[in-house]
Amino acid sequence: METKTKNGEQIKNIPTVEILVSVDKVAPIQVIGPVVVKTSDGKEYHIKDKCFICSCGKSQNKPFCDGSHEGHGKEPSENFF
Repeated sequence: METKTKNGEQIKNIPTVEILVSVDKVAPIQVIGPVVVKTSDGKEYHIKDKCFICSCGKSQNKPFCDGSHEGHGKEPSENFF
């Protein structure tokens, strides 16, 4: 893959890191690796190692999971994948 600057200049020797995103119909989305989570209102969260993204809508700490889904059950969505 070729990466370029805004001016169109090619960038060489870009260090790569592995990022893993685990998705399950009945669990929060797990993100492993250094990432930036950007919300629709422009907030950015710089994550160093891992985080869990709310996928049930019950979290009071969105976009992150706070465990609010526990005991409420989360119905799998037919359209999730």
